[in-house]
Order: sequence, then structure tokens, then C-alpha cells
Amino acid sequence: MERYKAIKRLAVLSAELIEQVQFEDHQGRAEKIEPLLAQIITLALAASEDPEALKTNLSQTKIKDKGEI
Repeated sequence: MERYKAIKRLAVLSAELIEQVQFEDHQGRAEKIEPLLAQIITLALAASEDPEALKTNLSQTKIKDKGEI
């Protein structure tokens, strides 16, 4: 049940983030977006069945993204 609540809250926060970006010159204001991003990451870890694997996956994705720039 806690996982379901975290996923549901994650969806709501994601919608809030999209709204911020859409209505703030397509970039958003850091003071509004950064807290949302932090909450989204925290909830994603809480909702994950294997938070450590998710952290590893995020780290690997970050490395790949840097290589593409």
C-alpha cells in the first residue's frame, strides 16, 4: 500500500513539474522546480522494489547522457 501511495504521489508531482515548465517560459523557475525534482527522486526510490538497483541505473544513465553531449 505504501508503494502505491508513493507511485500515486509521484504521478501528481510529475504533473506539477510539467505544469511549472509549461507556464514559466518553458524552463521553469529553479526555486519551484528543484524541490519538485528532489521530491520526485525521493518518491521514486521509495516506490522502487529495489532502490539500490534504481540508484545504479540512474548513475549509469547519467554517465551515458554526459557522453552524448
